[in-house]
Amino acid sequence: MRFAMLGQIRYALLCLMLCGICDMFDGTLAKRATRNSRQVNFGVQIDSLADLTCFGIQPAVIGYFIFGDYLKDVLGLAGTILTIVVMCAYILAALIRLAYYNVIEAELQKEHAKRVHYDGLPVTTSALILPVIYSAYTWFKIPFPPTYAIAMVAVSAAFLMKFQIPKIKPRYLVVFLAVGLPFVIYLFFSTGG
Repeated sequence: MRFAMLGQIRYALLCLMLCGICDMFDGTLAKRATRNSRQVNFGVQIDSLADLTCFGIQPAVIGYFIFGDYLKDVLGLAGTILTIVVMCAYILAALIRLAYYNVIEAELQKEHAKRVHYDGLPVTTSALILPVIYSAYTWFKIPFPPTYAIAMVAVSAAFLMKFQIPKIKPRYLVVFLAVGLPFVIYLFFSTGG
């Protein structure tokens, strides 16, 4: 978030992607430990809090410093207000999504069932979607601030929509890492900011 405040968007998105890479494996590591039910429940709650910070608040802060300056120049105070509304809506959608996930997870644990799919887009996907938009901006010169804002609105809606996405097994997460890692390397070593 500090990188975004300093105008270092590339490094802010790099941090977002690194959060996504770490999040791929936290559940797998947690399941290896022997835990009682209180510790499992604590893990679910702290994981969602970390997800809200990394994939809810962080993309909104990045968006504020990208989209806010652009709209402020175009629309003045109204642009700043619109930026704040869009970013708050994104954070709220992520919060609702994570709270819903926690309720469903608690129900599954009571039934000793395992999750086989997600309802709606998981918040962690922002760690891939938003850097891909940045990469498209650098490669194809698409207008970045409005594209980022549109993506934030679309992703916010997808967090709350009722559609099923299959849950990926941990061994397949390595494939996603192989896809995401080149973006991390590109964002880190590319020129510009």
